[in-house]
Amino acid sequence: MGILKKTLLITFTVVILCVATGAGVVLYYYHHPSKIKPLVEGIVSRSTGTICTIENLSYATEPLRVEATRIRMKPKGNEGFHLEMPFLKAIMVLEGPFGNRTLVVRGLESEGISLRLLPQAELPIWELKPANPSPLARAGTWFVAVLLFRDIRLEA
Repeated sequence: MGILKKTLLITFTVVILCVATGAGVVLYYYHHPSKIKPLVEGIVSRSTGTICTIENLSYATEPLRVEATRIRMKPKGNEGFHLEMPFLKAIMVLEGPFGNRTLVVRGLESEGISLRLLPQAELPIWELKPANPSPLARAGTWFVAVLLFRDIRLEA
């Protein structure tokens, strides 16, 4: 076997293993929604500069929807805002061809939202600087873009 064939075989094997691992991770999180909740809480906490807690998180694929109950966002110190939502439901749909899909949020439903701003409250500052993501982050972004969606759109 020539060196080119060995290189192609190794490359193909690595790609297949990466795809299988990614599919396994997606299936694991699909069947274990309780494992997703800490990830969502962490992402929301980091992006808003607050401590976010969600009592219950559920999702389904037919129709594509996400439901969360007792969402609380509070400041890390004594500065910021307190947000409480007893219930939040998002109805979504994936549009477009495979590999170039758009996640369209068709409807958001909530009730009993409470927002309390403290006197020294400051909204989080989002700096949109281009960053150099790690190769693993780039691979994950590509995987999500190809298999799930590339863009998010809110419908009127």
